[in-house]
Amino acid sequence: MTDVPDPSDLVDPGAYGRDAVQHAVLRPDPDPAPPNQDLMCEVCQREPAVGVASSSMAAMSLAYGRTCLDRNADATFILAGNFYSIGPDPNDYADWIWDFTTFVDGEYITARDFFDRVTKEPGFFDPPPEDAP
Repeated sequence: MTDVPDPSDLVDPGAYGRDAVQHAVLRPDPDPAPPNQDLMCEVCQREPAVGVASSSMAAMSLAYGRTCLDRNADATFILAGNFYSIGPDPNDYADWIWDFTTFVDGEYITARDFFDRVTKEPGFFDPPPEDAP
């Protein structure tokens, strides 16, 4: 019978999202399958996905390529949705949100850089037409 680790040993209370689980649990597969050539990374749309994982910022799963997974990158639509929901004041956000990256215009940028770009777009915080008075 395989020893089952105590769940309290698997979680880092100072971490969040995918980083909350200790690396011992996420050890590399000794015989990994090749990347799925039919499934592309939903963050960068540039490399084959190595698998599907839960987003650290939304209740959904995405296909991640190795680079995006390693860089803790999340899709722009997830970041934008959080920004739209929370609002235009960066002081209203938890500090950990700025640790994320995303992929925009061919480069990885910080969540804060993405926030500064998208929230300055005219109408970003306007309600969708179906919700307008």
